[in-house]
Amino acid sequence: MHPSFSSRNAERPLILSSCVFLLAASMSKLYTVGSHLRILELYDPILLIQYRYLLLGAAAIEIICVAALLTSRYSWFKGLILLWLGANFFSYRAALALSGVPTPCPCFGSVGSRLGLSPAVADFLTRSIVLFLLAAGAYLLYQHRHCARNTTRMRDAESVIKDGARPLLQA
Repeated sequence: MHPSFSSRNAERPLILSSCVFLLAASMSKLYTVGSHLRILELYDPILLIQYRYLLLGAAAIEIICVAALLTSRYSWFKGLILLWLGANFFSYRAALALSGVPTPCPCFGSVGSRLGLSPAVADFLTRSIVLFLLAAGAYLLYQHRHCARNTTRMRDAESVIKDGARPLLQA
């Protein structure tokens, strides 16, 4: 059973739009890290590291994920990346909300304020992107749930063929 042709047509825009969102977010973080904002010296209340390093790390992870999304040939793996990344962002934002921290995370850095976005709009955009990543990842994994199993079985079969038949009992 293979995904229908129409579902394959939906995958490319999902992956490309996810890449655009992630690149925009990572470039925003890098732009902010290059500025001289006081918030960069403050510590994140959840991860207990300076925002400067948190933004650098998050931007690096986002860029690595974009590279993996654009180079991987397995759609189920792309779904796994998106779901993993979305789940991490969701968990972080949930931890912020539960901790009662009054300030939102600087996910879009200073670019949101430079564009004239209110903190509420920037927060709404961030939440929307996180939900989009989760939904896109879940969709890709659901569409290719059988492909992941088949890929593992094929690798197992290839290793048996490559290594040759080994005797079960060795003297």
